Amino acid sequence: MDAEPTAAQQEALADIERDSGDVLKRWHEFKSSDLPALNRQLHESNAPEVQIDKDAPHEESEEDEE
Repeated sequence: MDAEPTAAQQEALADIERDSGDVLKRWHEFKSSDLPALNRQLHESNAPEVQIDKDAPHEESEEDEE
């Protein structure tokens, strides 16, 4: 039988969930503003642009790891 999560584990999970929301928000902002600006500069310099693979699998897996 599995034990219930400890208070420290529950607190750590709450911290991770809070922080991940902030990280995802900053990532979306980067993709919508900073990345296009960077790619314009790269294009003007005849350098390859940064491409984000939208079909790449996410690192999060919905499989239960046991």
